Amino acid sequence: MPFATLSSAIAALSIAGAPPFACFISEFLIFVGAFEIINHDSFYLIPTVFMLIATVLSLAYSLRFISKVFFGQSKTDNGAEKASEKKNLDLPIYMKLSLGVLIVIVIIIGVYPTFFLNLIQTVSFG
Repeated sequence: MPFATLSSAIAALSIAGAPPFACFISEFLIFVGAFEIINHDSFYLIPTVFMLIATVLSLAYSLRFISKVFFGQSKTDNGAEKASEKKNLDLPIYMKLSLGVLIVIVIIIGVYPTFFLNLIQTVSFG
């Protein structure tokens, strides 16, 4: 199921905050704000360190998820089935279409976030 693998990997990496995906921008802005406030008040150093650790752990479990779910050994396959006898599973076309649209949106927001940042700034500051 290559399309499911690709879409799940992109979703997991986006949640982990890997560039060039959508969640990277939000994590980057949070860290920029945290590092700026540390210059004025050192109280925020410890929460920022915890945020960095959480980001690294998030990337670690996302990579583990991808490797175990899509590239790991199947628990039901004890070597009894030969490679030619395995079922060829594939997603229905409507699922591929919806996942494809979401993947494109996640990548567009990650590559070109200024539209959404300007929209947020316009709405919040009137």
